Amino acid sequence: PDCLPLWCVTGVERMRVNQTLILFLAKTTFTVYIRNVKNYFVNMSATMPFIPQRLTQARKMSGLSLRALSEKLGNTPSHTILARYEKGIAAPNSEMLARLAHILEVSPDFFYSASSVSLDGIHFRKRSKLSKSAREAIEERAKDYFARFMEIEDITNNTIFFDTRIQASTVDEAEQAAYKLRDMWNMGEDPVVNLLQLMENKGIKIFIYNTANEAFDGFSAVYSKIAMVVIASWLEGNLPRMRMTLAHELAHLVLDLPEDLSEKEHEDCANVFASAFLMPEAPFSEMFGGKRDRILIRNLFPIKSYFGVSLPAIVMRAHRLHLIGNNLKQRFFIYYNKMGYKKDEPGDYCGTESSGRFEQLISTAVIDGEISMSKGASLWGHSLSELRRLVATLI
Repeated sequence: PDCLPLWCVTGVERMRVNQTLILFLAKTTFTVYIRNVKNYFVNMSATMPFIPQRLTQARKMSGLSLRALSEKLGNTPSHTILARYEKGIAAPNSEMLARLAHILEVSPDFFYSASSVSLDGIHFRKRSKLSKSAREAIEERAKDYFARFMEIEDITNNTIFFDTRIQASTVDEAEQAAYKLRDMWNMGEDPVVNLLQLMENKGIKIFIYNTANEAFDGFSAVYSKIAMVVIASWLEGNLPRMRMTLAHELAHLVLDLPEDLSEKEHEDCANVFASAFLMPEAPFSEMFGGKRDRILIRNLFPIKSYFGVSLPAIVMRAHRLHLIGNNLKQRFFIYYNKMGYKKDEPGDYCGTESSGRFEQLISTAVIDGEISMSKGASLWGHSLSELRRLVATLI
């Protein structure tokens, strides 16, 4: 069959030929990739030093131990050699750096660019359900994203700082803090249309971490005067919960609470702040219809659609404002769980949660000639072809 035209061979033999061809092309493509990246590292090494801490960060971003990384590399080098790389005792050659970049899915210049971002005052929710490696992966990816965000802000001289702090020590004061922030932002009592965009426009950087692990929903942190929020990508499939998570993390950044408050008291204040920020008392009470002894589930749908919150959030808000009593609240949650609404809640919310500030800064810097296309792609964390598509509509 090797000597016959492809149309002469049997179906099985043709399949074998096709498989061989596919494997050959894949191997050739990978070999070319490694060669090109290796050449890049040779050039980089001549002008810039390898930064060992960046290898540690890249490994943790992938959630890998030293042994696991060694296994992915075919046990060459060993985990002990990798440890020497990370400690700066030894340095990988250009070919090894190319392999590491490929396995760890980072850009070639990752190992040469210093990252100075630290995450202080992290407020992890459901932290106990996350493994140490999972937490480290989230934190290190967040550090990398925020470092790139801050770099493009610095290049374009377009940094927005966030230093709004409002003192509170009780849940009642937390609610008033939500109204005060609305006044400071000239929001009135209107519903928040796009909370993610609003927060970024006010100087809070937001990173959507790609994960389906529902043990993680979000955390907030600060670095100098830079406020940061990380939320899980799975929340994009549940916008009401995503909005409440964003508002909750906003509370952690805004509320200046006493240090002697317990973790539960901190969370209670954050929850009340978030609910009040998304559902101001006056319009909410009017839509809810005042005090109620009974509620019809479908009558909550317009409230959900208007404020962009879940049905449980509406009921908890009504209870907080003394519009319903404990018995009605309990009956609602029994019914809610019985009907399986946790997985498939009725009622629609047609809003959006998105912000393109990071992309906008990069694309503007590229078309204005402040940075090259390759630098822009590196900062954005996407390929050159994706960046070209991003700026393809330039007029």
